[in-house]
Amino acid sequence: SGLKFRILLDFLHVGAHVLLTDVDVVFIESPLPYLHRDADFEGMVDGWEDRTAFGHQMTALDATRAGGGGGAAAASAAAWDPASAVVSPRTMRVSHFNSGFFFVQATVEARALLARVAARMDVEAVWDQTAYNEELFLPSRDGLVRAGALVRGVSYLCVVHSKMVFHALRNHSRLNPSVHRPFACHVSWHPEKFSRMQHVISAYHHGDPRGLRSWPVPYEGLTDLVTDIEPRENISGARDSIV
Repeated sequence: SGLKFRILLDFLHVGAHVLLTDVDVVFIESPLPYLHRDADFEGMVDGWEDRTAFGHQMTALDATRAGGGGGAAAASAAAWDPASAVVSPRTMRVSHFNSGFFFVQATVEARALLARVAARMDVEAVWDQTAYNEELFLPSRDGLVRAGALVRGVSYLCVVHSKMVFHALRNHSRLNPSVHRPFACHVSWHPEKFSRMQHVISAYHHGDPRGLRSWPVPYEGLTDLVTDIEPRENISGARDSIV
């Protein structure tokens, strides 16, 4: 999958902007009219609400400095009782930006970032999405200079991943397929890609959601997404919800 970054470079070098998608993306309508086009990369996020999709502050717990001798025992204790751990400086967390759906503009910074990812894929045993996110978000340091590309996240309610659809949206009172239409669905969370893509097409293109609802929710707790997600007040058919 790393080859796509070199192919993209050929387009960017001649000044073409590119919307890249994996083959397991179902388009419900074209996202092109709704892109902001104010960043080098504008793409899908793997989060499922604002906090996971666009980042949040998190207090790190240093379990190795907790009472009881440190090490594995302290780490285990800290996992269950944060009060037993020493609070370290705050950190920031953000879900991966998905390397299987993004719009990239033909800028100097975008070309530099794609070239770095492609070069890393040639010599490192690294997942392409990991390299893509590291080059987007990690800072320059020592002799390492990042490309400095700007990134914008597309709303998780506009380009949805399959966990959102099959575990949350399909039965949501205000976001089910008869009410809310995203631009696209990326079947990125499940191995049964073809059959799930068929059910997404049936629900969003033909108005038949029975296929979506036929799949079980395999993990306890994922149904909590249904109660946590609420549409923004300015959503009108998803067209104003890109953030």
